[in-house]
Amino acid sequence: MPAAQNPSPLDTSPIFKQALAIGKANDRRPSTVEESALELAASLPAADTPHGQAEAEELGRAISRFLRAQKEPARVVFLRRYWYADSVEQAAAHMGWSISKTKTVLYRTRNRLRDFLEQEGLWNG
Repeated sequence: MPAAQNPSPLDTSPIFKQALAIGKANDRRPSTVEESALELAASLPAADTPHGQAEAEELGRAISRFLRAQKEPARVVFLRRYWYADSVEQAAAHMGWSISKTKTVLYRTRNRLRDFLEQEGLWNG
């Protein structure tokens, strides 16, 4: 009998599951969805505690507050990439930006998100 494999943290992450569901609903390639979920997961705490559902809901509210506080271009490209599961190239085209600028804005926004979540007590990275 084969040994049981430990699931990836993303396999049990509600955010990852939501990203996959959104990607499927938007008819995106799974690799694009997985890639964007992996990028974002590095900025988010794990939801594998006994209070995971409540923490996931609070995390969702905190992310919404964070995004509302961002300048519109950063918010739009962030949502294109991580909510609609656009590739970096698609998000760049939507914004009329270079791929390099898009990657930089996404990187800086993820870092600001992580800092915000630390201040809110939702991230202990």
